[in-house]
Amino acid sequence: MPLNRPHARELQQAIEHYRQRPDPDPRVHEYYGKVIAHLEALLEPEKALAVAFAHQEKVAMEQLAAVLKSSDQTLAGLCRRLASGNVNEHLPAVLETLLALAEAKLDIDSPRYPRAS
Repeated sequence: MPLNRPHARELQQAIEHYRQRPDPDPRVHEYYGKVIAHLEALLEPEKALAVAFAHQEKVAMEQLAAVLKSSDQTLAGLCRRLASGNVNEHLPAVLETLLALAEAKLDIDSPRYPRAS
């Protein structure tokens, strides 16, 4: 399960769903047209970088599981482990791992977003 939602397939399905049933009000349709154009612009880099990001996400979940000494490498399992508390000693490594993943996703979703120095 990806960390971010909706993922590309869900966005594409929403676009296709709207195109099959456009709003009859021209002003609403024009607005949704702008939203769809924005979503399609977001989907282009997603298509190009999705495989590499999925691999990076998988590696990050494996690293996080190792840091937390968890046999469950799924996002749900790791969330349960984090929610259980008692992770203070691992917090710097957890934050480092998740921050790197968030930055990689930000590079896809909003490549012009300025990073903290």
